[in-house]
Amino acid sequence: MENTTACLLAQEIGLALAATQSEGLRDKFAMAALTGCLAYSHVNPMTGNFHENSNPESVALACYEYADAMLTARTAKAEGR
Repeated sequence: MENTTACLLAQEIGLALAATQSEGLRDKFAMAALTGCLAYSHVNPMTGNFHENSNPESVALACYEYADAMLTARTAKAEGR
């Protein structure tokens, strides 16, 4: 029984490590964008702010759009454009 528990725990730790290692640069840029969007989202007294006027899915998609733009800019800079 203890061996089974140890195997399950090792499997869970392995899955967590694999998930962490699979985070690419795009994911890291999106996470940074999400942090910024939720912390400060250019509050407008007339319309509120982005994340309060959106649903979580649209905020997440917007953050990946920012991440894609960062990757495009990074590539352009590396190519000297």
